[in-house]
Amino acid sequence: MAENNFKPFAIASGANVVTQAEWEALIALATGFTAGIARSGQINKALRQSTVMGSVLAQFMADNTGKDILDDGNVSDLVQKLHDAVNSIIPSIPVTSVNKKTGAVVLGAGDVGAYPSTGGTLSGPLSATGQISEAGLRVYSPNNPPPQSFITSSIANIGTGAIGSYAMLRNTTLSSTINPGDVVSGSRLAYSGVTAYGGDSGGDWARITEGSTVSGSWRCMGLAINSDRHYGVSLFLRIA
Repeated sequence: MAENNFKPFAIASGANVVTQAEWEALIALATGFTAGIARSGQINKALRQSTVMGSVLAQFMADNTGKDILDDGNVSDLVQKLHDAVNSIIPSIPVTSVNKKTGAVVLGAGDVGAYPSTGGTLSGPLSATGQISEAGLRVYSPNNPPPQSFITSSIANIGTGAIGSYAMLRNTTLSSTINPGDVVSGSRLAYSGVTAYGGDSGGDWARITEGSTVSGSWRCMGLAINSDRHYGVSLFLRIA
């Protein structure tokens, strides 16, 4: 067990100290002892109050560093041990966490601008009473979803062939079937459509038209069968 040289003074039962009421009423409490005679009970009270708290702090340092706290006049050593003792218990205390500190993070309106804008790592649960932004853009969550107008606009602005877009595509691999939910490479698919013709004499017909192949990975949303004289076309969703 680590040693603590800083001992409390006059702590025994019946120690020669004035009562707390007498101590708080003492004029010298504000001015200090001046000319005249100071009663031993008053001196002992002053020594006990200072030494008890000094001993408590030293014991805290010893308990949380495992090192001896020595009365050898080495102030810098004591300062370092106090620093080490406080840091040893920080991870177990919920604190606002920035720059390597950890714990529950609670940010209020008064905290705006209180933290560095760059660097640092936030860890643990984050609770905010206001809006959270990243690079000037609002950050959304399941409990703080984006407005419907934002979702609609985002979908409407997805480019042709981009991830998240849909397309009518033909299965170009002979004698193969792409089932609902299958994910296939774009190299097996080509843009497609249907051309229909209604003849005057009832010779109606329709044909599958085919364009260029696509890139990326696509999920089949229907059924695309390629076999003899069957050219499977379906709706696909690009996922990668």
